[in-house]
Amino acid sequence: VAICFLMPCVVEGKAAKYIYGFTVKEKYRSMGYGKALMEKIKSETNDILILRPANVKLIDYYKQFGFCEVAASNLEGDISVEPLEGYKALCEKDKKGEYTAMYYGGELKGKLYFPYSLA
Repeated sequence: VAICFLMPCVVEGKAAKYIYGFTVKEKYRSMGYGKALMEKIKSETNDILILRPANVKLIDYYKQFGFCEVAASNLEGDISVEPLEGYKALCEKDKKGEYTAMYYGGELKGKLYFPYSLA
């Protein structure tokens, strides 16, 4: 019904999780499944959580869970989000430019830099 992938990474030298592919099957949306999944993720880690909303409408959705907007780029920036372990092998360069990302936990100063993103 609801699914996402949590990929370990490092942000400013701190442990983080990149939430990738957060989605709820269409016929189950607005029934609390996405909220339950996000609350479970937040309750089971003290790591910084990073995500890239699929569209601008989702920015307010993620804000209800305490996520904050931050400028992000895959070109060059201040804060590097580096994938770890086997996930790095699943990633490839993405040349799309700038976009909005969101984070939860800790404080980030500057623009996020995603040198990799899942294809």
